[in-house]
Amino acid sequence: MPTFILADTRVFIAQVNIYLYYNVNVSSLIHAIYDKLFQSKLGVVVLFVKIPDDAVIPEAKLTHYLLVPRIKDDKSKFLAQAGFTKDNPNDLLNAIKQLVLISDAVEDNINEYGIFYTVTGDLQGLNHRSLPVVTVWLQSINDGSFRFITLKPKKD
Repeated sequence: MPTFILADTRVFIAQVNIYLYYNVNVSSLIHAIYDKLFQSKLGVVVLFVKIPDDAVIPEAKLTHYLLVPRIKDDKSKFLAQAGFTKDNPNDLLNAIKQLVLISDAVEDNINEYGIFYTVTGDLQGLNHRSLPVVTVWLQSINDGSFRFITLKPKKD
């Protein structure tokens, strides 16, 4: 089950189904949102979510996409700077898991497939070099599960 830290009224309606799915006390949640909005001068409270440990990271996404040189949208050269290659996809997998363990996810978009989140931070490389990245995750509207979509360099 994901951990919801704070809620944003802009996305509250979309999140209610998830709260109900996980049997979260919605009444307590509404009171917490109201309290935060009352305390906020902007009237907005940001939604932070932790990507759960059981989030799916397809091996093919690493071995057939991220770590493979491509003519367009090549990410393998970027990842190679930190020692990630097609020969060590498990190291990239572990680095992504570590990133989401220590960083919060922020809602990015909602569509017919579910809720998209981004996790921004430094991917810790094998050669002790860190890479600033944005990872994209989808929480399925069907079953609430989380799935890794992609990783891209963070642009300043």
